[in-house]
Amino acid sequence: MIKTVLFDLDGTLLPMDPEDFEWITTYENSSYCKPNPAYYFEIMRKLDADRRNVNEDVLC
Repeated sequence: MIKTVLFDLDGTLLPMDPEDFEWITTYENSSYCKPNPAYYFEIMRKLDADRRNVNEDVLC
C-alpha cells in the first residue's frame, strides 16, 4: 500500500489518509493537469458528477 503524507501550506502535518478521498489524481490515471479545465471535467466524469452542482470554489 502506498503511504501518503499530506502537509498544510505552513508545513503542518494534516490528519488525512488516502481513504478519506473518493479520487486522487496521478499521472497514471489522468489525461490532463491543472489548470486545464479538461482536468476537472475528466474527474467529474469519472466520479459521475453533475457540473451544475459543483461549487465554483472547487475548481480554483
